[in-house]
Amino acid sequence: MNQIPKRVAFLSSQFAEVKSGPGRFAQYLQEIKLSGVEFYFFSEQILTSNGNEVRVEIPFWVKKLPLSWIFKAWFYSKKLKQFDKELEFHSILSSDYSLAINLRNSFGSRLITMVNDDNYLLIYENGDHQSGMSFGRRWARRLGYFFEKSVVKKSKIVVSNSLYTKKLVEKIYQIPDNQSILLYKAVDLSFFQFQKKDFNRPRKFLFVKNDWRRGGLDLIFQSFAQLPFQQEMELTVAGISNSQLDHVKQVAASSGFKGKYKILGLLNRAELKSAFQSAQVFITMSRQEALGVSCLEAMASGVAVIASEAGGLPEVLNFGEAGFLVRKNDRIQLVETIKEMNANPITTDQKVQNAICHVEKFSIEHLKMNLSNLFLQPFSQLANRN
Repeated sequence: MNQIPKRVAFLSSQFAEVKSGPGRFAQYLQEIKLSGVEFYFFSEQILTSNGNEVRVEIPFWVKKLPLSWIFKAWFYSKKLKQFDKELEFHSILSSDYSLAINLRNSFGSRLITMVNDDNYLLIYENGDHQSGMSFGRRWARRLGYFFEKSVVKKSKIVVSNSLYTKKLVEKIYQIPDNQSILLYKAVDLSFFQFQKKDFNRPRKFLFVKNDWRRGGLDLIFQSFAQLPFQQEMELTVAGISNSQLDHVKQVAASSGFKGKYKILGLLNRAELKSAFQSAQVFITMSRQEALGVSCLEAMASGVAVIASEAGGLPEVLNFGEAGFLVRKNDRIQLVETIKEMNANPITTDQKVQNAICHVEKFSIEHLKMNLSNLFLQPFSQLANRN
């Protein structure tokens, strides 16, 4: 006798367009086939409702409102309730708290909320993640903290994408560990394939991040300007929006960097793969980072990685075994690290080999296994696996 699959509703504002880790997760979730689980996708980026894909229509005027995400959540909850009457979802997986603010009470016993970054977890701490933040933005962050906390505390399960984030969720939101699980994001190792690099003269560097300030691009340019071989270096900066193009050019000019650089916009998967193939070193000096999916994709591609010790990046680089870790905001150490990489290609190559082994922990097969545990095992058993 065939068993009825457990139906899972997945809510995500990113579906067809990928701008960050949650968008990549939505794409992978579409590709994964789990025995005993049937996914239904709810998103404003779905053009027409078709089969397991449900379009959430958001009126154009809503998107123009201040704090529009609060109003968007109402349209998501309305559409979900409409389909739940017929399908009776076993679980509702929300890609972040903002889509679930109207689901806290009626769906709390079935709600699984993902915490993908530490924006609100850190809002009451002092640090340079708040430097330069306007009063309005700080106020919006505090409102986000209130809503994320209220959604998380009423969720059946809270999913974090790194051990770093998981510990913060439990500490800041006072969530018991039997309600909190770790679910690493995946990297498609069949797409981002290993390509042997020559590290005798590592000169081609790649930086990929939409929020270049958060990624520490200014520190990177300033550090490059202190290198004796800077004129031989090439830096590709990707993920920059048109509105930020002049700002990035100004940062590059003011740094005094004499090497070559080029600036690219948002990259699709094929373009990103090509960028990794052309680079020798992927670099990020993030001031704040919950995990670091781009680092993982670089590691899978055989690119050496230099990253700050922010957030979950030490986990990604296996605490320095799979890449070079640099203290946050430490330009001097970054300069010395690049010099070390230049002087010791054997060390660099060894870290890349370690990265190839370590990145298997983030494969789609591991994600598939973890998702199967999430939806098919009793939660009491699942929690004990953390």
